[in-house]
Amino acid sequence: MEYRVGFFLLPHAMNAQGYIDLMQLCRKRVEGIARSRTRPFLYSIQKAGKVERRDTEEWLQHWRDARADRGLPPLLR
Repeated sequence: MEYRVGFFLLPHAMNAQGYIDLMQLCRKRVEGIARSRTRPFLYSIQKAGKVERRDTEEWLQHWRDARADRGLPPLLR
């Protein structure tokens, strides 16, 4: 948030070729978002190629909570 980054979350448990195929499938959408959206932003990319906007603050809070559950400091404000 502080550095106004645009971020795309990728699905878990895919091999390298799976990620290549996925990015080829949704490349134009991802490029359009990266060029046109005000940062910070957060999008998730589904295995089927669907690209969805995520609530940045909600996701960050989930991330902070998960770190706290493991006894780790939040790192992000």
